[in-house]
Amino acid sequence: MIERKRRFLVLLSAVFLLGMLGTSFSSFLVSRASIRTELAGSTLPLLGETIYSEIQRDLLRPVFISSLMASNTFVHDWAAAGERDASPMTRYLEEIRSRSGAFTAFFVSERTRLYYAADGVLKRVADTEPRDEWFFRVRRMSDAFEINVDPDLANDDALAVFVNYRVLDAAGRFIGAIGVGLSIDTLNRLIESYGETYERVIYFVDPSGAIRLGHASDPDARHLREIDALAPDAERLLGERGETTLAYDTNEGEMFVNARFVEELGWHLVVEQCEITVLGAITHTLALNLAASVLIASIFLSIAHRILFLYQRDLERSATTDRLTGILNRAAFEEIEIGRAHV
Repeated sequence: MIERKRRFLVLLSAVFLLGMLGTSFSSFLVSRASIRTELAGSTLPLLGETIYSEIQRDLLRPVFISSLMASNTFVHDWAAAGERDASPMTRYLEEIRSRSGAFTAFFVSERTRLYYAADGVLKRVADTEPRDEWFFRVRRMSDAFEINVDPDLANDDALAVFVNYRVLDAAGRFIGAIGVGLSIDTLNRLIESYGETYERVIYFVDPSGAIRLGHASDPDARHLREIDALAPDAERLLGERGETTLAYDTNEGEMFVNARFVEELGWHLVVEQCEITVLGAITHTLALNLAASVLIASIFLSIAHRILFLYQRDLERSATTDRLTGILNRAAFEEIEIGRAHV
C-alpha cells in the first residue's frame, strides 16, 4: 500500500511539474521567436532610421552655419574687392570657428585658388594635387553643398567631416567654396551617446570596410573582415546602396545587424544588437515562472500527500475497527497474529 502511494505521488509530481515546465518553456520559445522576428524585421531597421535621422539633425547645424557663411555679404564684398588683405577673412573664419564650436572654418577662392583658414592662408589649391580634388568637385557640382570626410590641412591632417558650400555671386557665378568642419572625435562622442541612449552598438564603415566612427561589438576590430562571423557577409553589406539586414552567431548569442548607406558621407551606418539584451526580460520571466512552478508544485504535492495520508489512515481504521463499538475487529487480530508469527 505504501509503495503504491509512493508511486502515485511520484507520477502525480512528474505530470504536474512537466506540465508547468512545458507551458513555461513553450511560452518562452514562442516569445523568443516572436521577438527575434520583430527585431530583425522591424525594430532594428526602424532604430537605424531613427539614428540616421539623429545624425542628419546633428549635421544640420553646421550645414546651416555654412549656408549663412556662403550668403554673407562680407564674404562676397571681400572677394569682389580682390582679396587684397587676408586678415579680415581669417578673423571672420576664426570668429565662426569659435562661436560655432567647429573644428575648422575655411574659404577657398575661385579667383586666386587660395585656401583661407582661421590661422591664415594655408596653401594654393591645384587641380593636379589629389588632396585638392574636393574643391574642383564642389566647383563642378550642381548641389548647393556636400558633406564629406577628408584630412584637415589646418589641423595636422586630422580626419574631419566637412560641409563644403558653394559661394555664388549675384549673377550666379561660382566664386569659391566655404564651410566648417567637425572633428571625428566630436562625431565619435555623438555615436557613443546614441549607443548609450538606444543601448545598441553603432558604428560607421567606409567603402573598404574599415570602421571609421564608433566601435563594433568586438572593440578590437578595425575592419568588418576582422569580425570573423561577419566577414563572409562583408562584401554584400558594402556593395549595397540601400538597407541590409543580416545576423551572425557570437559566444553571447545571435547578433542582428542593420546597415544603411549614408549618401552624405559615402559610408555605411551599422547598428548591431545581440539577442541576449532583448531576451533578458523574458529569460528573467522564465526563471520566475520556473521558480513559481516548483513552489506551487511543492505546495500542491504536500497537500496531496497529507490528503492521501489521512485518507489511508481512515481506510485502515475502518478496516480494523468495529464502527458500532469502536474496538478492534477480527481483521485487526489476524494482522496482529500474522505479525507475531513473523517475529
